[in-house]
This record gives sequence, C-alpha cells and structure tokens, in this order.
Amino acid sequence: MFQTICDLIPWDADASPRARRLELMRRVADNLRVSYGEGGLLQVLRLILRAGQVYPLQAEGRLLGDLDPAAPLRLVWPPWYPATSEDQARDAATILSLVQGGLLGRKAARRLLAADWNGADLDEEENT
Repeated sequence: MFQTICDLIPWDADASPRARRLELMRRVADNLRVSYGEGGLLQVLRLILRAGQVYPLQAEGRLLGDLDPAAPLRLVWPPWYPATSEDQARDAATILSLVQGGLLGRKAARRLLAADWNGADLDEEENT
C-alpha cells in the first residue's frame, strides 16, 4: 500500500485535515531550520569569520574590523506562534514559584520574562 509522509506521522485523531497540514509544514520547517541553519548557515558564517582573519571584511561599505573566528555562534529562531496572555500568565506564575522557592534568582527571572515579553526592559521597570 502506498504511504505518504502524512501517513507516517502520528496525528491527533480529532485534528482536522487543515490542522494536520499545518503541523506537517511546521515540522518540515523545523527540520529545515536545523539542516540549513545549523548545518549550512552557521558553517558559512564560520568560514566568513575565518576569512576575516586574512581579508578585510566590509558590510554596507564599512570595514568590520577584527572578528573573532572562535566566537560562539548560534541561531535564535522566533516561536512559530505568539504566546497568548494565558501562556504568559502561566509562565510568570511558574517563574514566581521558582524565585520564591529559591531555585531561580531575580535577575535570571527578569531575563526570562523579558525574553518572553518581547525584550521588555524589566530592570528599568523595577527602578521606577
């Protein structure tokens, strides 16, 4: 019997065909992020950094100066779907519990919340 990739992936029995297609596209895109991002784009960036040790590099007509070829590089992908207010409230409650339990410091908590809330300057908020 002929099987497609859709037949090989476990699905929620109640999911609509449209939801299944969207989930499949998201999974394929995640695989592409890894394959082309980690395996391709980061390798090209490392090559550029090494080339910068031999040749002067320019971006938009400006010299970039010294670049560290050993600098740690990583790709940060945005989430597929924006967090809902319920998601943010749940995350904030979890972080509060961790701080109150002594498992997480206030500075780390602020950093986590700022990342979830589009980079809000929570240090500034604390000082006002």
